[in-house]
Amino acid sequence: MKNHYLIKISSIIVIFILIGISFVSGVSNSTCSSTDDSIERYADSIDNDNTYPTMAPIPLNIHNSAQTIDTIKIIDTPDQFNWKNVDGKDWTTPAKNQGQCGSCWLFSAMGALESVINIKEGCADISPDLSEQYVLSCLPKAGSCGGGNVENCVFYFINSTAEEGNHKNGVITEQCFEYRSNYDFIPACSEKNEEWEQYLVPIKAYNECWTYNDIYELKDTIKSLIYEKGPVMVYFWVTQRFMNWGTFHKLPSQYYPDYNEECPHFVNHGIVVVGWKDDSSIGNGGYWICKNSWGQDWGYNGFFNIEYDCLNLGGFFAWVEYDPESFDWGPIITSITGPTSGKSGEEYEYAFTAVDEDGETDVYYYIDWNDGSYQEWVGPYNSGETISLKHTWENKGTYTLKIKSKDANGMEGNWAQVEINIPQNKAIQKPFIYSINRLINNWPIFENILS
Repeated sequence: MKNHYLIKISSIIVIFILIGISFVSGVSNSTCSSTDDSIERYADSIDNDNTYPTMAPIPLNIHNSAQTIDTIKIIDTPDQFNWKNVDGKDWTTPAKNQGQCGSCWLFSAMGALESVINIKEGCADISPDLSEQYVLSCLPKAGSCGGGNVENCVFYFINSTAEEGNHKNGVITEQCFEYRSNYDFIPACSEKNEEWEQYLVPIKAYNECWTYNDIYELKDTIKSLIYEKGPVMVYFWVTQRFMNWGTFHKLPSQYYPDYNEECPHFVNHGIVVVGWKDDSSIGNGGYWICKNSWGQDWGYNGFFNIEYDCLNLGGFFAWVEYDPESFDWGPIITSITGPTSGKSGEEYEYAFTAVDEDGETDVYYYIDWNDGSYQEWVGPYNSGETISLKHTWENKGTYTLKIKSKDANGMEGNWAQVEINIPQNKAIQKPFIYSINRLINNWPIFENILS
């Protein structure tokens, strides 16, 4: 009898799928096309609704940095290079979302600095999360939701120990001051964590360059900086076409082409350039690999590629240097092992390992099981030692198991997490089968179709 019901259910599902496919196919044939031409027609037909905020336009002739760029040593670089994959590791940090605030200038700087920290520490797993909110709230001269300071880039204010830099060289981590800004609201600096100075990450040096976008060997200069120092913050000119392109193109193999758009002599958006790829089949010889700040749903996980020499990319760029001896990052969760699915009411075991790159021996763990229960700072354990803990989820659902660690000095590492799926118990399927049976009884047409 059970098999009889399953056959009926399967047949009904197949019928609905076939009807749905025929409907979608009809719509696609009449109104939709997946070609770039249709995408561009759509992009050109709508107005910017501020879904993807930019900063106020900045003229490219605001400064003359020819002398600065001449001091950058150009080196031989490979045909392609990407900090997202060096020695099999991703040295970048995840793309963030600037929200309804024109703070792209700030996210580009923090994204570059976060990657440089990974690189200089020699540990891609640090993946620092720096606080953009600290800069907006405590270093207001650096910029606002309208854009960044044009006389000095944000690294100038982060590096300053004067009042404009909050009397401290550095920027704090996200856990001390979470990002909440929008065009109508910027939290007060006093809202940061009381222990914020303990999490202040200093920078060693920085430099910036306005190029007019017509400096000789500009591409080779930016490539040399990326290869030797890490990702760089870069400004360029965003168009409505570009904004909409990223909502359709989701593959790392795709790139925004040079449409020969008439761009004003301005820049209005900040990003992080993390690599490049030379390709003689592309009109301008290749493309840049970049990280954006419009969330991970735009582009491929928030990243995108763009052809060389278009949209004024490189009209401004800056790079930052970091001393790995200047900050203790605390232990890093290097592994979480255990089942990622199971049944409610059953006990499961998970193993965790944390390593302290600064040589601390004592490590403590904080575990959030995501069902209202926690294990707070169990330990101490040795750095690199694997510990095992057990847990039971009583209810069905998808849980995000989160764990972080700290050393004996109280320095906490970042959260690591894994999703655990506890599906619906099979016994609950009976009402569904009963409902299908009622559907067949009330609608004889389905009985005739199945027959």
